[in-house]
Amino acid sequence: MSTTAHQVEREYRILHALENTEVPVPKVYILCEDPTVIGTAFYIMEFLDGRFITDPYMPGVVAEHRKEIFFKTNQPKDRSGIVHGDFKIDNIVFHKTEPKVIGVLDWEMATIGHPLSDVVHLLSPIFQESGPGAPVLRDGGRHSIPGLPGLEESLRWYNESGYEARPDLDWGIAFAHFRGCVIAQGIAARYVTGQSKSPGAKEWADSLDSRAQIMWETVRKLRESYIREQKL
Repeated sequence: MSTTAHQVEREYRILHALENTEVPVPKVYILCEDPTVIGTAFYIMEFLDGRFITDPYMPGVVAEHRKEIFFKTNQPKDRSGIVHGDFKIDNIVFHKTEPKVIGVLDWEMATIGHPLSDVVHLLSPIFQESGPGAPVLRDGGRHSIPGLPGLEESLRWYNESGYEARPDLDWGIAFAHFRGCVIAQGIAARYVTGQSKSPGAKEWADSLDSRAQIMWETVRKLRESYIREQKL
């Protein structure tokens, strides 16, 4: 595990700073940075009595709740702000019975940046063509699930919040692919050295080449498009 990416001290500071805002986060009580206590830094936070949804298909969730849940997790505010860094459905705690977010967890990768990166990460199942995070939100076809919004509807919500995503979307997707390659490389290294032996780690490691090819093809097309525009 990367010591720079997964910092509970940073996560504690972010959660504490967001405590009195509209962002749904758990209350944090104390941060302990003394490694002699349990062997590493840790913090204590309140328990959120809700549910986790780890599958983007949202099995067991009624159709009208799927759309409401996805809408409430796709609400950017501005071009620059707090970026979660790993904003995805299984890092969100939902109300037990209502399509309502009661907490956003795992802020250890948070930073200041462009909020589009979080939106693209949330929508990454649309863009990933192979490996972990295969398409599940694509409009139409076998990927169309009742109540689960597609790309255009999700982007419309983003636009209604005050920012037009389209001009920057393709570059955001390219960055997401690049970021995925970096993550896959790190997981592959840990898998090869025996630090991680889970089936999921092997799946990520095996996806590295295809992820890199998709990323490079995306960048190549963007570059060609940019060159054509400059010649007009």
